[in-house]
Amino acid sequence: MKIPPLSQISLAASWLLLGLLLAMVADPALFTRYSATAGAAVEHLRAPSGAHWFGTDQLGRDVFARIIYGANRTLPAALIAVATGLLAGAGIGALAGAAGGRVDAVLTGLMDVLMSIPELLMSLTIVILLGFGTIHAAIAVGIGQIAGFARIVRGDVTRISAMTFVEAARGGGATFAGVLWRHVLPNCMTSLIGLSVLRYSTAILSIATLGFLGYGAPPPAPEWGLMISEGRDYLATAWWMTTFPGLAVLLVALATTRISRTIVDPAGKRR
Repeated sequence: MKIPPLSQISLAASWLLLGLLLAMVADPALFTRYSATAGAAVEHLRAPSGAHWFGTDQLGRDVFARIIYGANRTLPAALIAVATGLLAGAGIGALAGAAGGRVDAVLTGLMDVLMSIPELLMSLTIVILLGFGTIHAAIAVGIGQIAGFARIVRGDVTRISAMTFVEAARGGGATFAGVLWRHVLPNCMTSLIGLSVLRYSTAILSIATLGFLGYGAPPPAPEWGLMISEGRDYLATAWWMTTFPGLAVLLVALATTRISRTIVDPAGKRR
């Protein structure tokens, strides 16, 4: 029996993990009978066992249940973040690449300034201005990703706009908006989708970081970053409180990164 290559196994595992997480988001109750917020004092700090697969926290809440219900917060929030960065960044990048001249210079200069600021620092600043909470954290992370999307789209639009079929469309009387919408942007989709998936993993890490710092969902919400933060005071006696939420963040980030590489380079070639 021929064993599939390691790359194919990792890709299949990545898709399987994301499919499982989507099912958790759709209906968390299918995967656990425990509540994410209610606990029992007599069950506090129980080690992983048959009754509690990932153990319990300081309030007797099931850690596995909190991770499952936490996916219902973290994963949609990361999607909001990527959508914010994608829509705004793609619009700015497309305008800069298609318009050229002074418009391109101004917008590119603005994106260079934004890219010089660390994304986490920008996200922290914005979430402080907007207020705490999962949605505000997602928007803040998305704003921090705008410059990256804009630079990629601008480069693709500039390259594609110089191609023969685009110039033929212009010569045929097509409008600026028509050329951009019908001929240029569709040819940017491969790199844009690949970047979006990659940025999704970055958004998960950023939202978990904001939650860890206390800028995400308030307690007792089951948010992955908040769970890691709550467990740091119990590392010596209850390692599972931080280990399992941390593994959830890490595995999802690795899975989405692996999938994004396949979308950008389906043949698996190194560039």
